[in-house]
Formats: sequence, structure tokens, C-alpha cells
Amino acid sequence: MPARAFAEMKLDYDAQLKLTDNYEVKGQDKFCNKPISEPKKAGEVWTDGEGIEPFSSAACTLGAYASIKAKGKKINMAYVFDTARGIKLFADQAYYSVGTTRPRSRHSC
Repeated sequence: MPARAFAEMKLDYDAQLKLTDNYEVKGQDKFCNKPISEPKKAGEVWTDGEGIEPFSSAACTLGAYASIKAKGKKINMAYVFDTARGIKLFADQAYYSVGTTRPRSRHSC
């Protein structure tokens, strides 16, 4: 419960939450070398001692995550968006699937 943790630290959870209402990932994706044009498809990797790096998609975020780990750096947190639900997911703890734009038929022939 985030609200309880905030209360224990004598902080106002609702006030802090309002500060992030309009937060969007933006900037330049240095891994895939392109601007972040769709914030709700972007992700971030928080590398210890280096700050927060934005990435333009789940694929770019996961690629950067693997690259950073391969260099032996400590990652404090990484997330991507679940575009269907509009929520953030911990990138290293989620499962991903790639679908097609054409739905499968529900009827068998």
C-alpha cells in the first residue's frame, strides 16, 4: 500500500501522486537512435549512479536493459507500458507477446 508507506514517512501520497498526473516519457532514445514520439509506448531504465534513460518502445527498452546488464551495471528499476491497460509494468518481471494486426477467426473450417 503506497499510501500507508507515505504516511509512515509523514508524506502526503495524494499530493505526490498529483505531481505525476501529466508525466510523460520524452526525449531521445539513445539505444534505438530515435525520438520518443509515443510516450504511452515508451519505457525507462533507471541505472544506478547514471540516472534515468528514456526509450521509445518496449523492444528498445528491453534491448537497452539487456545491454546495460551485459556491461555489469546495476539497474535500480526498469518499466514499460502495458498499452492495453495503460499501466506501467516492471520490464524485467513482465511477459510479452507479439501479435498480428489481423485477429484469428473464432470459427473453424
